[in-house]
Amino acid sequence: MEIGFYNENTAKNAPYVKVNGVTFYLSYETVVAVSYGMGLKVIKNYWGPTTGKHLNWISTDHSKRLDDADFEKEVEKAKEKAGIDSLPTFDIKTSYY
Repeated sequence: MEIGFYNENTAKNAPYVKVNGVTFYLSYETVVAVSYGMGLKVIKNYWGPTTGKHLNWISTDHSKRLDDADFEKEVEKAKEKAGIDSLPTFDIKTSYY
């Protein structure tokens, strides 16, 4: 498992987790994008401007944005490809600070 950050300015709020070659991008603790060999899949912004910034850091290509139901299907496919039932839990603050 690899844990990193997709934006250095708000690192603790913009982590990614890579498991067996599959990358899960989070905004705080919510999965907002996945990459697992089928192209990058990003959820539509249902939250507000801060999450919108996070989504744009991941990709400005809005054609990749999926509605909630379709995105959840992609997350399930990504977890299956990674060989996991759920995302590993970790504490960003204790992992890197």
